Amino acid sequence: MAHTPSASYKAYANRLASYGYAVVQYDTALGTIITDNVELQFMQLVLDNLKAQATASSSSSPLAGRLDFSVLAVAGHSRGGKLAALQLATSPAVKAGYLIDPVDNTIFSPESALYPSAVKALAAATPRRVAGVSGAKIPSLCNPPDANYEKFYAALGSGSWLQVGVPVTVATVTAWMEQAVRGRPLPAEFTAWVNQKAQEGSTASNYRTFANRLASYGYAVAQYDTAMGTIIVDIVELNFLQQVLNGLASKAATSSRIDTAKLAVAGHSRGGKLAALQLAGSYVSPPPMAAYLVDPTVAAYLVDPIDNTMFSPEGPTYPSAAKALAAAVPLRKAGISGAGISSSCNPAGTNYPRFYDALATGSWLTVLPQSTHVAFTSSLAGLLGFCGFGRTSSSETIAITAAAMTGWMQSNVRGTAVPAQLTSYLNSKVQAGTITFAVRP
Repeated sequence: MAHTPSASYKAYANRLASYGYAVVQYDTALGTIITDNVELQFMQLVLDNLKAQATASSSSSPLAGRLDFSVLAVAGHSRGGKLAALQLATSPAVKAGYLIDPVDNTIFSPESALYPSAVKALAAATPRRVAGVSGAKIPSLCNPPDANYEKFYAALGSGSWLQVGVPVTVATVTAWMEQAVRGRPLPAEFTAWVNQKAQEGSTASNYRTFANRLASYGYAVAQYDTAMGTIIVDIVELNFLQQVLNGLASKAATSSRIDTAKLAVAGHSRGGKLAALQLAGSYVSPPPMAAYLVDPTVAAYLVDPIDNTMFSPEGPTYPSAAKALAAAVPLRKAGISGAGISSSCNPAGTNYPRFYDALATGSWLTVLPQSTHVAFTSSLAGLLGFCGFGRTSSSETIAITAAAMTGWMQSNVRGTAVPAQLTSYLNSKVQAGTITFAVRP
């Protein structure tokens, strides 16, 4: 469903068809404006036609006996997304919907009997409907902020997806349909893409809150970026920290102001794994990798770290950080913040418990039961839904983790007491049930 010709959306239709879906598109006379209440009747006309063909004899219809009308799904872009939402909200026969940058009532189609509000229809539906939504980051006259995807997503039920400003919507629509219509796991190609985005998508600026908090306590914080879209194997990226330190030492403005005898590392996701490898030091296997490690690394904070997965299986270029920590003598201490909600982005068996189990007595573990893997950085909001759903916002997740990280560094780098304001803040979050906190016995 859309204002533009159906041929403009052929990529979506072809992708769904390649997974075995029967896809129907329709066109209206170009330039003709049809009110919502009229166009909503089109789907029934389409269905009636298809049912006639599906029940006809095989000699008269190629669709005879080949269509399952018990699992109908709708999708649309712009006003087509609105029409799909109205169908989802009001038609019991529609089991799933995907809304591509949907637009509700605007100055060109004010709410009325001719143009009912899809957002209100979704909000009134019992039970709440579940759908996938893709939205454009940049609002305009075409998708004004008071009528765009955010309003639709807010009216949907738990389990709905939201993808903002991330490409490959064609793959997303297919993945949603596989899960919502057929109840199947996400396609491997799509899961691989999400994990790649999780590795590519964050830049140093997306972790600025952590850096700023540490800097406010007098720490010199260095971050680095890699070329966007480039996947660098562990054995290569481990060398980057030494290059950063060499660069700082070569600058007169910084060389005399940094105490390189007290180095600490921190990272999120695979960055947490790299920080763990640095902390483990010479116990990293294979032995040649030890040449890349900075010694001594006296402290580390791991933010929802991930060890080897199906996308980075253990091997010479991707050593296991958990195994390296477990082999270290003496065992290393570290602080960890972990997402309570696991998903294909931080699969169970590779995520934070694997690291915590390999650490020494005195290590910290802060678990955020209602945080997802991407909640630790706002840069990956476009992957909301693919990495799980939680009630703790990204801003609160980051604030809690920044406080825990700073407290850990104060205690383990400087050997001072955790600041009272940080302790009070974290205790309040424990009492509210937002986090759990443990010290490894």
